[in-house]
Amino acid sequence: MIAVTIRPYEDGNFSPLHQLEMADGHENYRSAVFLRQTGIICHNTFLVATLDTEQIGYTIAALVQRKPHEAWILWMGVREDQRRNGVGSVLLTELLDVLRTLGVRFVRVTVSPWNTPAHGLFLKAEFVQESYREAYFDKDEDRIVMIKELE
Repeated sequence: MIAVTIRPYEDGNFSPLHQLEMADGHENYRSAVFLRQTGIICHNTFLVATLDTEQIGYTIAALVQRKPHEAWILWMGVREDQRRNGVGSVLLTELLDVLRTLGVRFVRVTVSPWNTPAHGLFLKAEFVQESYREAYFDKDEDRIVMIKELE
């Protein structure tokens, strides 16, 4: 595992994280809007992983309105050349710690059933499958809904 620094998102992180999104084939405009606005709305739960001076990953969670003890992990991205070296685990661990301090008890995430590395990451962090949703986003966009109870 490499030594990364995890810290809250700052506006200066936008361009490097947007480039990370574009490298994964995401739509330019929607990704830009999502990153900019979640940087404001989810300030406490938008974390960035930095190696030296480069942003190499991030994760975003949101508290459920009217259910302050619940949160969803909305997004996690790690630069392709930094995957499988522990960056995702470090980001997830730090995010769960932040959510605990905010009083969250239950955290959910959706994972593509074909994304074996992500599924394994959440299983390793003791998330369990809550449900399987066919066509969650659209045809051929099934998702596994996973949940973790925080201590």
